[in-house]
Amino acid sequence: MTPMVAREISARRADGQSLIEAASLECSRATAPCLAGHLYSTVPVDRLRSLPAPDALVLAAHELTSCQDMCSQRFPTLNAAATTYYTLRARLRLFDRVRRAVDQPLRAQSRRLERAVGRLEAELPNATASTTLRREGDLLLAHPEVIAAGGVAQVPDDYEDGSLITIQVDPDLDLIANAQQRYRHARRITRKREHSAKRLALLRRQLTALGELSEMTQAIDEPSACDEAIGLLHRLVPRGRIDRPLEPEAGTAASPRSEPEIARRPARADVGPGILKLTTPDGDVILVGRNGAANDRLTHQVAARDDWWLHAEGPGSHVLLRNPQRLRQPPPRALERAAAVAAWFSKARSAATVEVHWTRARSVRRPKGGALGQALVEGERSIRVRPRRPTSAGGTRQG
Repeated sequence: MTPMVAREISARRADGQSLIEAASLECSRATAPCLAGHLYSTVPVDRLRSLPAPDALVLAAHELTSCQDMCSQRFPTLNAAATTYYTLRARLRLFDRVRRAVDQPLRAQSRRLERAVGRLEAELPNATASTTLRREGDLLLAHPEVIAAGGVAQVPDDYEDGSLITIQVDPDLDLIANAQQRYRHARRITRKREHSAKRLALLRRQLTALGELSEMTQAIDEPSACDEAIGLLHRLVPRGRIDRPLEPEAGTAASPRSEPEIARRPARADVGPGILKLTTPDGDVILVGRNGAANDRLTHQVAARDDWWLHAEGPGSHVLLRNPQRLRQPPPRALERAAAVAAWFSKARSAATVEVHWTRARSVRRPKGGALGQALVEGERSIRVRPRRPTSAGGTRQG
């Protein structure tokens, strides 16, 4: 007996039907041909935005007494009801996966921005500090005849009642130089305050955009909205801090467009000059930059986000292990071959073993103002291999 049948019998018993009658009805239903289908949900189907609990979305071949308090939809055939049911469930699973994929980096980035806002607010220079420095500079310039003693100058306060006030000065400088020093300090404070204020405004706008994206993901009801949410996430969160949505569950049939297309740099077939292309016996493709310009182009233009990027310890070529299947981990044999190639095309070629760092290409970025071919790497891991020529590493030259 299935849980649904047991629940139906219990519901009919609660309505006053005898146990024998309720059980007989379910037995006759099980043997009777299904002429119609019924879909029950806690809210109308067109208002579902996420996958509800298992008993909150029910497909049945017969009308159910136990679901009378739920929203129902009748179909002319059970096949029509099943098609709607499984398509709807696949869509809702997709929406839930996108929400989970967006939620974690969204929350992490919001916490980072909130901490940055807090630091900036705490470090924001006091607006009165620059005003005080300028007033002291004006008073020192207005009374250059005052003689400072012990690093202290007493000058009349022309901004108030003219009474003497004490100003700390540098005894190695005259009063005019001390005034100019105060003006420079006041300008620095003003510039820092203006820069901090602009930075604060930018961070607050980013926080507002993250909040709007969070609201948007909760209201997702179309696959196209999934694409838009993922695209916005990649614009709002820095590279290397986003994991792609979970893979579809085995056995779920979703349309090709139902999976969100993650905004990522596509792999280029034409790698261009200066890049060596190798193909292993297993069919894995390894690309090697042969100079600084080729390294830069390979890492920042040719590489797709999910490719594996390798570089031997010390000076050497950038190496790319293609990942068209977007695997979460590189195959061990392919990784070892690519690492051996990276070790060979490095200054450590003559060493017995070489440490090679590897990571996703999306975790490698160009440093601001860095030289051609330089790269900053996040979250890299290491493997120690013996340098080997590409031919002995299992690769064949193709370009």
